[in-house]
Amino acid sequence: MLIGALAVQLIAYGLARSLNASPFTTAMFAGTVNDLCWIGGYRALSGSRGWPSLQIRFAPVDRRVVAASAAGALALIVFIMAVAEILILFGIKITGTPNGGITPSDLHQLPISILFIVIIGPFAEELMFRGLLLDWLKQRIAAWQAAVLISLLFASLHSHSFGNGVAGWLALADRFLLGIATSFLALRYKSLRPSFILHAVNNGVAAIAIVLWH
Repeated sequence: MLIGALAVQLIAYGLARSLNASPFTTAMFAGTVNDLCWIGGYRALSGSRGWPSLQIRFAPVDRRVVAASAAGALALIVFIMAVAEILILFGIKITGTPNGGITPSDLHQLPISILFIVIIGPFAEELMFRGLLLDWLKQRIAAWQAAVLISLLFASLHSHSFGNGVAGWLALADRFLLGIATSFLALRYKSLRPSFILHAVNNGVAAIAIVLWH
């Protein structure tokens, strides 16, 4: 399913490029096609493979857990910002990492980003990383080890510019810590809803911040 989704994503990317779509449109289109393939593939295979349905995967949880998950996303952002400020105080230069067209650059692109980066993307990624992959790994190794491995994979698969120095490593650390936090929530509450909320809020705040920064 993952390989098939990647193949379809590459086709979508090539199609968008052939139509001279902007980098933002190309990234949104190809990424969303991939995410929808994940969601559709899971739904199609869940019955025959004995996987929990989407409704069970994202089962409701206590509202306080939802609120805490959203607060956790904000706390993670503040933590990364604080680390960056501390490094700057020590004379370490940090330049912004290029977004490669994935995040919005103006208010006109923000609504599309909210739909794809804040809703569809986190839904699909939580389903695959904290759903299927985490379930599979924790049957073979300890749950905490599975969480660490999944978080490393999650962080490494997101595009980062290590040629950009410290900023690239901060971005990687942010994704890794996000993976750890969402894995903890998925294991603790047996539902992907809290991890989805944390992931979505994190992406949403980042998208809005980038637009305001520009």
